[in-house]
Amino acid sequence: PSATGSSSLAEGRKEQWRRTKSGLGATDAAQIDSLSSLYVAELQELNSAEAQLSAVLKQLPGTLQSQDLESHLVGYATEIHARHEDLERILRSRGVDPGAHPDDAMHALVLETKKMQQVCSEAVRDAAVLASVQRLVHFKIAGYGTVATYATFLDRSEDASRLAEYADRDKEFDEELSVLAKQVVNPTAAATENFRPRPGVTARH
Repeated sequence: PSATGSSSLAEGRKEQWRRTKSGLGATDAAQIDSLSSLYVAELQELNSAEAQLSAVLKQLPGTLQSQDLESHLVGYATEIHARHEDLERILRSRGVDPGAHPDDAMHALVLETKKMQQVCSEAVRDAAVLASVQRLVHFKIAGYGTVATYATFLDRSEDASRLAEYADRDKEFDEELSVLAKQVVNPTAAATENFRPRPGVTARH
């Protein structure tokens, strides 16, 4: 992540590519024989990604010091819940199981976010969690951009529009987090450095 708390969108694209290569099992990948089947598989993984993200966001309230950060994440969790239902609707309209193709890459990123919840300093924990959530959002931005493009080529204009809207909303949310990191969360975390004793120096009480 940069000093503002935002990590590169290229990071999300790289992770999306890694997932495309390794997230699907060999057997599953062998069954993808058209752009249409690839589109469905990618949608199923995004559906899985949103479900996993929703679950981890629900665990964050009460563990964060910044009320602003908590408010942003709670509001986003509500959006994700509605989005998850919409993805399931799109998948069912294609006659496929929404729960197939769990997203292993998102699972790994979620585990990293959970790890950041264990940071002992509350202020630093906020900064760590915020940065981790941004990585998750960047990953999804790359995914939604991909499936929106597929939907366009498959003449599913309604799906393409909706999926592109999700990518745009995630970009907006990412920017909101960057502003929050720059103005509130990172300065608060940095201020804790003033209270850490230097090596070999005993803190005075």
